[in-house]
Amino acid sequence: MARQVGVALSDWGLRLKGYASDHVADVQVVLVRDRRAVTDRGLSVVCVRVGDPWVDRHFIAACDAEGLPIIGVYDSIDTEHEAIGLGIELRMDASTTPTRMMQQIATVDPAAKDVGLGDPVDFHAAPLQGRAALVVGGPIGTDATEVGVALAAVMSNDGSSILIDFNETDPHLAMRLGYRDVPNVATAAAAVSSNGEAAAHLSGPQPGLPQFDFDVICGLPSGDDWNKLGEHDSVRLLAECDRNWNSAVAITGPMVEDLDGWVPRFAVSRRLLSTADHVLGLCDASPVGIVRFASWLVHANPKAPVLTVISNAPAKSTKVVSDIAQRLQSLCGDRIQIVGSLPVDTRVGKAAWNAELVPRGPFSRAMVDISFHATDAMESAWRTEGAIR
Repeated sequence: MARQVGVALSDWGLRLKGYASDHVADVQVVLVRDRRAVTDRGLSVVCVRVGDPWVDRHFIAACDAEGLPIIGVYDSIDTEHEAIGLGIELRMDASTTPTRMMQQIATVDPAAKDVGLGDPVDFHAAPLQGRAALVVGGPIGTDATEVGVALAAVMSNDGSSILIDFNETDPHLAMRLGYRDVPNVATAAAAVSSNGEAAAHLSGPQPGLPQFDFDVICGLPSGDDWNKLGEHDSVRLLAECDRNWNSAVAITGPMVEDLDGWVPRFAVSRRLLSTADHVLGLCDASPVGIVRFASWLVHANPKAPVLTVISNAPAKSTKVVSDIAQRLQSLCGDRIQIVGSLPVDTRVGKAAWNAELVPRGPFSRAMVDISFHATDAMESAWRTEGAIR
């Protein structure tokens, strides 16, 4: 059974919780807000934030009486002196790396054995590798959902494919397809984290509506519900889908800025985009679209060149597409690889309204070409790496 280590609700506490989830098998880090959360959890160690009003001499004495080791985490000289005044013997700077924090915790936890010293699970090297997993994203107004739906539909012609909605900002894939929003990514991720199968949590159509040829896991009904889904669980879910379907397509949200708060905002999209082997990014065909795409690229921080598509391009205007492509290439350099453009097509809006696939036309024809380029790039990487599927 995993030992529980309590950490104060803070930036460093959230980092430590994520690190332990990825790297330490026998430790569960739980966030604590007050002294009751500490005494009621049966913790083996607690890391408190020096300066919180509930961290006082009475609390320290109560922990000492129960034999609960305390580590005081400070963020300035003043708070370090405060920790010394409270009698907290073991102290750490808030800027300490999560690896070092876990090692410090091990020194005061008598039940710890080789905490944080084993082989880590490297999410930048392992979980999303393969020829199938493709993460789709881009700034607002670039139709990532439509592109994801079209890709899953085209890829289903060559075997099983699955579409997963990780759009934290505007999770409307269920409405777009006419599907129920339960089960969803939260239930599927929870199942995978408990050694279950994602296939048992596939979304299905509303009564009277058709089911598409590709499998679907819908997003959460409300943007506020995304606090229920952790970034690490999302990576595991996509890795599971990559292993069990011939093609896996993930839709991410347009907002990927790293904003501070009680919980990380847009962390799911950021994590998927930064760890995926293959990212397809969408840039609106306008000067503002170019700037937005460049900003999105910086925040997404993908580890490989992004397969880039110019969306909402004027029909039969090759000069506009060429100009946009040149400006993108000049601004982003070798961080992108332009693989096509998507013309404006009125059939897209009508199909979305009727919960149907986009019928044959400029958009669907362009998506076939883009799917070919994306699949070719993924399979080339797969052959180069010698992976086995």
